[in-house]
Amino acid sequence: MLYVAHSASDANASHLNAPVPVTGAYLDHNKLKKYQRAFLAVDLIDGKAVLVNPKPHQAACLCNVNTGYVYAAKRVAHSPLRVDAEAGRLPLQVAAHHCRPSVSELLAIWNACSVDERVAFARRANPERAQPKALYGVTPRD
Repeated sequence: MLYVAHSASDANASHLNAPVPVTGAYLDHNKLKKYQRAFLAVDLIDGKAVLVNPKPHQAACLCNVNTGYVYAAKRVAHSPLRVDAEAGRLPLQVAAHHCRPSVSELLAIWNACSVDERVAFARRANPERAQPKALYGVTPRD
């Protein structure tokens, strides 16, 4: 996504009234000069640009927490434990620990996978050691 700053003379143009979406990935990887980033920050403040899909470390910085807390909250976000964690009755890290799948749940997921899915997982997890014949005695289908 390319962010294009507009001059003050363009402010009255009707097509410029909608805020420009700026992604978190763009903020991380843009090659704007320092003064251009400062104007982008002003546009974010003024609502001329809107931050969408921020990365976890960006959201953590904006909310003044560390990324570990963000990841813990993400794990708890769709759990019934969120209510207790938000109310302060249950520490967030404890709630996140209880939201992790158990070994039996992970084993059930693994058993439900096809041979091809298992081989693909092994290749992503450890590419130099993942040989299909060594893992399962079969060659994956293409």
